Amino acid sequence: MVLAMQAIGHAGRAAGTILSFLDLPRSQAFATNSFTAVEQKVGKVVRRVSDRIIANALKEEIIATMKKNGMTMTYDEWISMPKETRPTVLLTVTLDMGWQKRSSGRLYDSLSGHCFAIGGETKKIIKVFVATKHCRACEIRKKNGKDKVEHEDCPANYEGSSKGMESEAIVDMIRQGYKDDDGFIVGFVCMDDDATTKSQLRHRWTDKIANGTMSEADWPRELSGKKKADKGKLDLHMHVPYIYADPTHRKKVLRNALYLLKEKTKSTEHDERCTDGDIMKLALYWGYAVKQNKNGTFDDFMLAIEAVLEHHFNNHDVCGKWCPVNKGNTTGKYRSKEIHGKLFAHLQTVMGKYTTEEKLRQLHHGYSTQGNESMNQSVASYAPKTKTYSTTMSLHNRVKMAGSIQIVGHVEFWKQVYNELQMEMPKETASFHKYRQTVKRSGKLRTEQTAVKRQRTEKYHEKMKKALVADERAKKKGMGTYGSGVGTSKSKKCLKSANFDPEAPAAKRCSACDRRGHSSLKSKLCPKHTENLPRNEASTAIGPVDGGSQGVSEQPAANDHSTEQLEENNFVEKDMVIDFGTVAASD
Repeated sequence: MVLAMQAIGHAGRAAGTILSFLDLPRSQAFATNSFTAVEQKVGKVVRRVSDRIIANALKEEIIATMKKNGMTMTYDEWISMPKETRPTVLLTVTLDMGWQKRSSGRLYDSLSGHCFAIGGETKKIIKVFVATKHCRACEIRKKNGKDKVEHEDCPANYEGSSKGMESEAIVDMIRQGYKDDDGFIVGFVCMDDDATTKSQLRHRWTDKIANGTMSEADWPRELSGKKKADKGKLDLHMHVPYIYADPTHRKKVLRNALYLLKEKTKSTEHDERCTDGDIMKLALYWGYAVKQNKNGTFDDFMLAIEAVLEHHFNNHDVCGKWCPVNKGNTTGKYRSKEIHGKLFAHLQTVMGKYTTEEKLRQLHHGYSTQGNESMNQSVASYAPKTKTYSTTMSLHNRVKMAGSIQIVGHVEFWKQVYNELQMEMPKETASFHKYRQTVKRSGKLRTEQTAVKRQRTEKYHEKMKKALVADERAKKKGMGTYGSGVGTSKSKKCLKSANFDPEAPAAKRCSACDRRGHSSLKSKLCPKHTENLPRNEASTAIGPVDGGSQGVSEQPAANDHSTEQLEENNFVEKDMVIDFGTVAASD
């Protein structure tokens, strides 16, 4: 029962519910008293089996890296050598942190988090780190006025902020590799751009100065001339890993920068305005350029990135074979440098920050943190974000359970757990895990097919295009919208843009509402303006039409916007999915 609850992401309360519905005795007592005690004993077995599986995955990753580097010695010969004289095998890993509580984008207060290190060659988990802030047993002792006692199953191993968990976990894993004798020495790291990990994965400058490899004059400084903070956490004998950028996350960062440009150019002239269609197409071109050229030469990679903006502005001299214009298809819609020259300059400035040689070299690789993101979803099925398991070792059990199943599958993992418990796995239990593994494997094979990938991509872009057109149509018709705080005050943006001060002594007084800050009913700042009234009152407030009849005169073409007109206004292509060849669909 305990293993079943862990496998489906529940604990004692759910176990008691199931037992009570089965009309079994002492179900409530088992849920409140026995479940935790049994879980502690079983959890040690789960962690022991998981550690063994993960250690074997690390061995496979080292063997694959040695083969890639052309080393002729066997793993047994290599690992048997003294640690000081053993040839260093620099591993490539992808790293990403997951938390057990959703953040709001501003507040990060999760009590725990987990980090998986996935090998770049085998794509298997080779290290696991679980960070937790609290221990239930220790806090109960503290509440009762007793001294803290060190105990074996204390999960608390982190005292910092939730924001700092990711960098702390990654640095701790890399440092621990030099203390252990398992060969976990990281040379290359693929990760996102959110954490401050990069500034910590380097040698301390004070150590380098003391060692004579750096002078005081070489200390990096801010623009103001002030010394930069020394955040490095690696000792001098540790290798400083090279940081690769995750392609998917870098595209997300670029897209966010383009959306900021859209907000800044919203009130500018039409030829200078950046639209949702521009952002969607540039992000699409960028993603395809990175995926198709990640394994080619760096010169070809830079040329493909340059073609992203040039292709969007109808310059196809640097485009490759994927370009529809070079294939003879001239029906596509593109911007023009002559008409939209100001927008081109804005986009060059924004995208230029992400197209420097240093930034592009961080993208020129074949690794991705998508496997880590997938594992975060898998952990959420064993430890849901709506439940707290971090105050005991239960979270460690569930995280390592998820990692082990990713390596060897459901059947093999549970078989080893039952063997360690000296129990025979029931026939139906084995059949169920075999079924889960078959469904998961068949689903993965299907999603990796070229045709399925292309179909999924086409549906996604078609959905985005329809959403943009529908949003534009809703705006033209004056329909409702959704946004942060949009319902609090309709005139908030007007007040902010006009720097309106209602207490200013020189403010004018409106003849319609008798308020200061505007002079007539025509101003949108007036509460009696038609846009600030309900629709039925607004139609009455417009006044008599055609000799005294109340209502609004018909405007046959004002709100009757065809799909073609809306697509032109928002610059949305009818055939949004560009044929970049089979390579894009197969990546």
